Amino acid sequence: MGSEMICVPHRACRLPLPGCFALRGFVALLALAGFSCVGPDQNLAGEAAPTGPCAAATSACRATLPMGDKQMPYYRTHDLATSDPAVNRAVIVIHGDNRDVRREYESLVRAAQAQGVAASTVVIAPHFQTDPDRDCAGRIDTPAPDDLYWSCEGWKEGHKAVNSDSVFSFTAVDEMVKALAQSFPNLSQVTLTGFSAGGQFLQRYAAGNPVDGPLELAMRYVVGSPSSYLYLDDQRLKLDVPCPDAAHCPLSAASFEPAYYQRAACPSFDEYRYGLGKRVGYLAGVSDDDMRRQYPSRDVTYLLAERDSG
Repeated sequence: MGSEMICVPHRACRLPLPGCFALRGFVALLALAGFSCVGPDQNLAGEAAPTGPCAAATSACRATLPMGDKQMPYYRTHDLATSDPAVNRAVIVIHGDNRDVRREYESLVRAAQAQGVAASTVVIAPHFQTDPDRDCAGRIDTPAPDDLYWSCEGWKEGHKAVNSDSVFSFTAVDEMVKALAQSFPNLSQVTLTGFSAGGQFLQRYAAGNPVDGPLELAMRYVVGSPSSYLYLDDQRLKLDVPCPDAAHCPLSAASFEPAYYQRAACPSFDEYRYGLGKRVGYLAGVSDDDMRRQYPSRDVTYLLAERDSG
């Protein structure tokens, strides 16, 4: 994770609001949202779950959520099969390209402990495993026989799992949000966060998901250092806009123009995953108008870091 970060509060795809500020460490900002780590549960290995804080990403903190005829593995601080009235917030963290879900989970657990919010917030870390026959980003996964798994790039873009006809990676998050709403009667807020590839995942998921609104939960997206963005139209930053550094980069609607200059060099510049053209997977079922209507109204915060370790 980056050591120096820029936070840009965002309410639309191209118009950052004023008030950027520097942060040291990604988790530092996430801790402000509140996280928890409590709640014993059954686990995949059948061993006794810990009675204290579930601080380590061990099998005792790992569970699965049924999806079709498969299951989605994840780490969690609370048992989703119980109803804990003390829980009023949840955090779902999406791992990066190297799929180091344990590191992401434990980072948020440490932040939870530091903030003293263990009794009121549940942390969820889904594990998007990839094809066991392929090395993806330096790691070969070993999914259980019933675990969902994706292609190396597909999980980040909302594609169907390789071994499912119906479950998209974005669908898995939909179902986890629904499960949280059903499990915790006093839940009022869900924060979804991801860094690097996890940030790419969330930026696109924020534009297209249908659960933000109907579930009557306050949903917040913290998008950390995505290497690419989904644009909602063909407008791109003008080539002559001065932007020497973060402190001197005033942007407005006038800073963007239809990117005709890109069409010859890169005819696919406005196709998915960079634009709305030729969408596949989960977002193919969402109209352009719906995404353009939804995204500006959603609570999205961008974080930009100087270093990216996956």
